[in-house]
Parts: sequence; structure tokens; C-alpha cells
Amino acid sequence: MPVLGHAFVGLATAKCTRPKRVNSAGAALWTPILVAMAYLPDIANQIIITSGFGDHQIVTHSLFFAVAASLVLGPALAILARCAVLKAWLLTLFSISTHVVLDILQGSNRQPWWPFSDQHVKLK
Repeated sequence: MPVLGHAFVGLATAKCTRPKRVNSAGAALWTPILVAMAYLPDIANQIIITSGFGDHQIVTHSLFFAVAASLVLGPALAILARCAVLKAWLLTLFSISTHVVLDILQGSNRQPWWPFSDQHVKLK
């Protein structure tokens, strides 16, 4: 179910926020980009594992990662889609943060406040 939940968040976010200018590459790729943003914590963790650095789910599934990644990817999305930087930043932050929240709701043991706290968050 979490895989479908992440896809649903990406699709719903893309559907509700599609750019009005459809003549840019970013507008054409809007839906795949936002679905990828919804999966970014898992994608980043798999890249780290494949690179031989071990499992870093604590890092990639934290709100700190969500903010850091959105600060990098938001402006890039704004340039690609020719939309406002604030809108693109908020969309990337929302998509990545929602991934963390959905994992917590699923019952996964997460540390969303890393590196500021080691407290685990899990719903029973």
C-alpha cells in the first residue's frame, strides 16, 4: 500500500498544480517529476545503498532531508517548468514530506526529526 500511496500523492499533486504554460519541457514532464518527488526518499536511499554506503533510511526519511532536497530541486523545477520558485519549492517540499508522513502512518519506525533528535515516531 505505501507504494500506491506515494504514487497517489505525486499524481494528485501534479493534477492539482499543473502549470498553465504547456509549451515548456517542465510542463510536459510535470506529472512524472512530481511522482518522482513523492518517491525521492526511497530513490535516494536506494542510490546510497547501490553506491556501497549502506542503508541511510534515517537520513533520507527525515524532514531535514525534505527541506535540503527541496531547496536544491525546487529552483530547478521552477526553471524547467517556468513557474514561480516559491511554488516549485513548496511543491517539492510537500511531496517529499508527505512521503515521510505516509511511512509513519503505515507503521514504519522513522526518525523524522533527524539530526536534531533520535526520537522514533511510529503509529501503533
